[in-house]
Amino acid sequence: MEVTKPVALSLSKAEFKDIYRMDGVPEFKTYLAGEWYSGTELMDVRSPIDSSIFAKVPRVNGEVASKVLSLAYSKGRREMRDTPGEKRLAIYHKVADLLEELKDDFVDVLIVNNGKTRQAALGEVGASVERLRRADLDVRKLYGDYVPGDWSSESLQTEAIVRREPLGLVLAITPFNYPLFDVVNKFVYTTVAGNAMLLKPSTLTPLTAIMFARLLELAGFPRTAFAVLTSRGSDVSGVVRDPRVEGITLTGSTETGEAIMREGGIKQYVMELGGGDPAIVLADADVNWAAQRIVAGITSYSGQRCDSVKLVLAEPQVYDQLKAKLLEELSKVRVGDPRDPDVTMGPVIEESTVDELEQGVKDAVSKGAKVIFGVGDLGVTTSNLP
Repeated sequence: MEVTKPVALSLSKAEFKDIYRMDGVPEFKTYLAGEWYSGTELMDVRSPIDSSIFAKVPRVNGEVASKVLSLAYSKGRREMRDTPGEKRLAIYHKVADLLEELKDDFVDVLIVNNGKTRQAALGEVGASVERLRRADLDVRKLYGDYVPGDWSSESLQTEAIVRREPLGLVLAITPFNYPLFDVVNKFVYTTVAGNAMLLKPSTLTPLTAIMFARLLELAGFPRTAFAVLTSRGSDVSGVVRDPRVEGITLTGSTETGEAIMREGGIKQYVMELGGGDPAIVLADADVNWAAQRIVAGITSYSGQRCDSVKLVLAEPQVYDQLKAKLLEELSKVRVGDPRDPDVTMGPVIEESTVDELEQGVKDAVSKGAKVIFGVGDLGVTTSNLP
């Protein structure tokens, strides 16, 4: 992949000017329960376009994370619980308006930090706006129950009322691939129920989470009820174990999910983990349409999605026709610098991912698979080509 210009991040909106400073590359602060924190140790943020360092964020170590947890538990969860539901929805709508207004900066970060094409970045921002505006749909899941007692002679003239209460404090762990939408989605369904939230974004793509925190601040979200822990995994082990964190929501690998549950112990979990994701094509299918959708499912965000198509199963009657059509559709995909408007597939997130892809191909070939489309050498030089 030819990179024609150096990678650089330049946020144009005034709303973000106070959350970073320029020192060669932007050095961002992070939001810790009402305070913008600069820290003493910085972590590099690299672009998959050319593997260059284009930003830095503070490392929130275990000691700092523990203090933030204590503040969110003692004050933030109560502040959140005391915010009326109608006000929560009004805040979400205000955040949606701000996100739409400031979308250009979010799109630029998604392109530079994630390697997404502009179309993919715009789609993620749009989906995030919609998620915030339709938070009212989540409210319908929060109603309690009324249980009459006349179903049994032993419970006549009795009744039961089931009332749903917030857990209090929830830890959300998000992956690199949808660093805005996953944050927004977890934020909405966690806080609409009245919970405070600690967010631990991927260290590969932390900037959109920090920028989102700025929108919450501007929209009047309870200050101590949200924090962005720009931490390494080892830094939040204490947070995971802490009994004051009564719920954990994670999107990530099955291995990570298992490790979190072992460490966290007894509490509530919402786990979105890995999947197999086959595409099944039957004999009566529209092969042309199927091939288009399958290729989109394979190449969307360079295959770095939990629902990317990983296996194609076809009935014998359409097998050869489908294979030929898949090759035709794959040949239309243009791989390159995602800043180029003609590119439809950008790089993978980091060099170790390229190594993993290469090993996967070698393993498959050693077991009898045949490579019918793609490059023979998946090594990298200055960019993370898939």
